[in-house]
Amino acid sequence: MSPVLEITLPVFAIVGCGLLAARLRMLAEDAVTGLNTFVFWFALPMMLMRAVAGMDLASVIDPRLFVAYTGAALLMFGIVYAVTKGETLQRTSAALNSTHGNVGYLGLALIAQLAAEVGDPTLMAPAILIVVVDIGVLIVLSLVLFEVQAERKRAAASRQSASHGAVSPGGAASALRAAARTLVAVLRSPLVLGIAAGVVLSLTGWTLPSVVDRYVNLMASAAAPCALFAIGAAFGGQRLQWNRDVTMQVSIKLFAYPLAVALAAKLAGVPSTQAAVATVVAALPAASNSFILARRYGADTRALSAATVIGTAIAVLTVSAAIGYLGLVS
Repeated sequence: MSPVLEITLPVFAIVGCGLLAARLRMLAEDAVTGLNTFVFWFALPMMLMRAVAGMDLASVIDPRLFVAYTGAALLMFGIVYAVTKGETLQRTSAALNSTHGNVGYLGLALIAQLAAEVGDPTLMAPAILIVVVDIGVLIVLSLVLFEVQAERKRAAASRQSASHGAVSPGGAASALRAAARTLVAVLRSPLVLGIAAGVVLSLTGWTLPSVVDRYVNLMASAAAPCALFAIGAAFGGQRLQWNRDVTMQVSIKLFAYPLAVALAAKLAGVPSTQAAVATVVAALPAASNSFILARRYGADTRALSAATVIGTAIAVLTVSAAIGYLGLVS
């Protein structure tokens, strides 16, 4: 079997186990919620903290990669936003789903497996940097756009009420407060806090007490398999439809976006190994966060869920092909 498939197939097989368990109704809905809670609030932050703490950040974090990846992300976000039909809510949902990859659950697990296989733990650095970009740039931008649209609807409702004697609140001030709340919520994300804790440990050289270190290692070890299983379980009960929007989102996420990242990294002079990891991470399928946020703000999520599930299935081949083509595994 190909060395690349020996790495990628077990990873995607765990996703398939979660999908099968959900299809066979072996998991109650609240069981999937509980699994996601464990992964998001406990296991993944420990995995991120452990990975970052063990790095010499000055030597493995390249600002050029941050600029290149962010530039490519914003470019593709803007293109999808511009060509998608509908109001701001729908266009933002499609743009986020086409650029925000499943780095936190699928990507970190895959790159960790890849790093272990080739014996190079620094491969995790680009993936962790991209987690920051995804949360700090793409999700923040999307939440601000969601809140602006929601504020417009509230203002329109207030004006209608005002015509019947009610008082309309200040729309601009409310939008600014919503943006501030969004930023605070992102900074309090457990993934961001896990990365921040790792940065502190790396820069100071502090070590954790042995008991705490064992706890962190146990939690970090549980992150990858639980996260992968949770992905499949979350998709198990979803119905699929295929239309123009699904095709566009899958094509952008799996093909156009990684090409844009690869080109931006080359133009920025990013070292080849970091550029290759960033390109593979960009080729990951969409994350379920897009679906969750869009549903929270009342968008039509049928195309989002279909693009996420279909993209994850196709990514078994495309991500494996990217890893092989870019030479990350010999």
